[in-house]
Amino acid sequence: MKKWLKKTAAAGLAALLLASLAGCGNDAKKAEEGKAAGYPVTWTETLDGKEVTASVEKAPSRAISMSQATTEMMLALGLEDKMVGTAMKEEDIYPPLQASYDKVKVLAEKWPSYETFMAEKPDFATGWEVPFTKRGIPADSITAQGVPIYVPSSMQKLDADLDTVFDDMMKLGAIFGVEPKAQEWVDGQKKILAGVQEKIKDLPKKRVFIYDASDGKPFTAYKGYTTNILKLIGAENVMADAGVDKTWAATTWESVVAADPEYIIIADYSNGIRNDDDFQKKVAAIKENPQLANVKAVKENHFLKVKLSEITPGVRTVEALKRLAEEITVLVHGRENYESAVAASGILFGQGTKEQLQSLDEALDGIDTSGAGEEVQFVEILLGLLFVLSFGDEPYEDGFLGLGFSDDKLSHNLDKNTIKW
Repeated sequence: MKKWLKKTAAAGLAALLLASLAGCGNDAKKAEEGKAAGYPVTWTETLDGKEVTASVEKAPSRAISMSQATTEMMLALGLEDKMVGTAMKEEDIYPPLQASYDKVKVLAEKWPSYETFMAEKPDFATGWEVPFTKRGIPADSITAQGVPIYVPSSMQKLDADLDTVFDDMMKLGAIFGVEPKAQEWVDGQKKILAGVQEKIKDLPKKRVFIYDASDGKPFTAYKGYTTNILKLIGAENVMADAGVDKTWAATTWESVVAADPEYIIIADYSNGIRNDDDFQKKVAAIKENPQLANVKAVKENHFLKVKLSEITPGVRTVEALKRLAEEITVLVHGRENYESAVAASGILFGQGTKEQLQSLDEALDGIDTSGAGEEVQFVEILLGLLFVLSFGDEPYEDGFLGLGFSDDKLSHNLDKNTIKW
């Protein structure tokens, strides 16, 4: 009997040792798998004036976004199922993301209380820095509960640009383990922007003033993200070199007059929390201001509407730049001529045929162009040059401006001084 007990005890001990070894092996395997997946992910933040290092050991599954911009960034990556709350909806949700947004619990119209926030048992928080100060919930009280906070660099850096947003999206992709999705989004945005820049690359730069609001003095953008993204479509902020080391601040109408912008880009708050200061009211106020009567943008009625979310860090920037580039061109040359130019440029880049180009040119030939303005001349010249570049091995002649191509030579009867570029 004693012998049997000894054998049984020995067998049991051996089994325990094997199980223990197996467990260690599994733990090691799990640790290795976690490491292979790219975790931990670490970053450094400045929160409420303090530098903080944060990290996640695995993809968060109970995230809270305290700003609309970061909410839309997360939704663009398909992370709505990883969110237990959102807050601070400042304007209508970006339409492509509305269905995803509807799946996320709204914790507060502005920012939730600490109790409401913690009741969701979050394992990750993100947003602009302001929600994590005394105006919202102090960062210390959140991080003390082991909840890491991520404020995108584009929302903190004075010199942020579109690439900074792309980096932020890639960081979110790493935090949540969706890097391929983040890379796909970034690549898609870069492709759209490249297409826009190709169409406008030969157009002259435009001088713009960004008008947010006025409380006696106009509030405008100086340095940083807004100024940098507008450069991508050839729009130069007239306040960029005013010597103000801030992203947004007040200026004076006298400074606007001195800068004489060609376009005024107006932030429109219609349908948002601050809906008492919309686009039409701002345009009317500018036109009624006698100080601005001789500003070029005012004289030529060159006003462009944007949502603030389109010219501040977030997922809407590239689509906004595409629209602004088109609207600026239309204001100068007209809708019909813009569309003709786009169609012709499509031919140049392999998206059309010689017959399509000829039909565009013939359409203009059917118009009485005696005394034609620079808009018609602009399109005529573009069509002629595109034909030369696209089908330069064949003779070509245009009646209106005498544009012709034969034997590798371009000819015309146009006085270059008659056209303003």
